[in-house]
Amino acid sequence: ADDKCEKNRGIIIGIQPHRNPVYNGLSIVFFDEVSRVKLGRMLLKNAYSNQSDENKSQVDQQRYYSSLVGMEVNKARRGEGLSKIFVAIWLRICLTTSAYPRAAVMNKPLIAYVLMGFDFVPQNGGSRVELIRLERDDNCIDRNEDGYNPQFALYSPSAKSLQGLFSERVLRQQNIAILDHPPSSVSREKGTTIYLKTKFEHPIAIMENAVEYNPPPLLQNEEMLGIEGLQ
Repeated sequence: ADDKCEKNRGIIIGIQPHRNPVYNGLSIVFFDEVSRVKLGRMLLKNAYSNQSDENKSQVDQQRYYSSLVGMEVNKARRGEGLSKIFVAIWLRICLTTSAYPRAAVMNKPLIAYVLMGFDFVPQNGGSRVELIRLERDDNCIDRNEDGYNPQFALYSPSAKSLQGLFSERVLRQQNIAILDHPPSSVSREKGTTIYLKTKFEHPIAIMENAVEYNPPPLLQNEEMLGIEGLQ
């Protein structure tokens, strides 16, 4: 398959089955069309689910779900918006195959951010945090002398400690720092609210009653992030 990305360069898509076929999963691997360099990959888990409805045939009762488990972007190509392109390609595949897209429990802040940018909504039970983009001269964090230069910061508006949610290794891999104090008003303007440690559902699946959705309390009064407007 081939989809055009920025700079009029193409992305070649490859599919690899999961090492353990019991999981019925696969990886979508993305390569640069010109250099053939691997750009990243998405790990998916696909499954059928039967819906009980006496008025429908067995074929009609079956629904197909494609769950995003994880995503990785080549370190050298991060910051180019590739994660958004990967998710867009996956959603196009779901649309073509009549699969309902969803996401497994998501622990990576940047993936949660991208999903919510595509109108995915979190299930209840996760952690509500602020994701803040940092500038080079941002003084809301103490930068280490070893060259660690995070590009994002996480802060919990509920004052709940986030230190136990992520290891130092994971934070470094994702270029993220944890704030133990409220960010400045300037920094907060560059932030957005996301949800972690929870599953995500797509509005189409919710509208068609293809999933059971239990929104977080704070989302119940926020017009379901546009779901009502789509009906």
